[in-house]
Order: sequence, then C-alpha cells, then structure tokens
Amino acid sequence: MKKVALLATILMLPMSAFATNLFYCKTEQGKQISIQQHHDVISYTYGKDLANPEITLHKPKKSVQIVRDNYDGDSKSMIINIFNKQYTYSATVVDFGKAYSDDGKSRYVSGGLFVLKNNDIIATLDCVTPSLQYKLD
Repeated sequence: MKKVALLATILMLPMSAFATNLFYCKTEQGKQISIQQHHDVISYTYGKDLANPEITLHKPKKSVQIVRDNYDGDSKSMIINIFNKQYTYSATVVDFGKAYSDDGKSRYVSGGLFVLKNNDIIATLDCVTPSLQYKLD
C-alpha cells in the first residue's frame, strides 16, 4: 500500500520537478525568466508569476541553439537561443570567474535576455545577479 501511495504522489508532481534548470533569473523589471529541459523538450517561461506566465514556449531540444564556451582561467559563458517564428529569445550568462570579482574569491557573473524580432533587438532584460541560476556544464 505504501508503494502505491508513493507512486501516486510521484505521478502528481509537476513535470518541472523532473526538469533540469538551464537558466533562471529575476529581471530588474520584476519579471522572471526560466528555461528548463525535460528530456528532449526545452521550455521557456516568462512573467511576473511563473505559475501564470505571460509567455510559455515548449520547443524540441534539436530546434534550440545552446552554445557554451570556456575561456582562459575559469571564465565561461552560455547562450540559449529559442526560436519562435520571427522572434528569438536569447538568454545569455557570462561567468567571469574569480579573477574579476572584487574580493578575488567570489565569482563575477552577469546575465540577461535579448528579445529579437527578425534579427533586430526589440528588448533587453538584465538579470538581478543574486537571482541568477544557470547550468554551464
């Protein structure tokens, strides 16, 4: 009986509980950006309340461009481009590593989102750094 109850509980969990968070942040405008991967699907969610988002997109992983780079030292970057008709949602994070931090111990990180329409930037949203979460590996 306990196994049945456990299985029922697991099946009722939202799919995001099993997703990998690729990118998340709160913007200076008070909105949230979340990009998650669940198996072969990338989900982009945007809005003040992610439970009731303004925009939600689900795209096959093969149609999403993810570029990760490593630089000298411990600096890394990632760009996630999600294409939706004439729009591109481009989440960017740069982890400059410890070399650029004020104290030499913590990491200096910057991130944000560019929204493009027909390859022209129509919006730039900067992340509030303490809220920034990302998966560079």
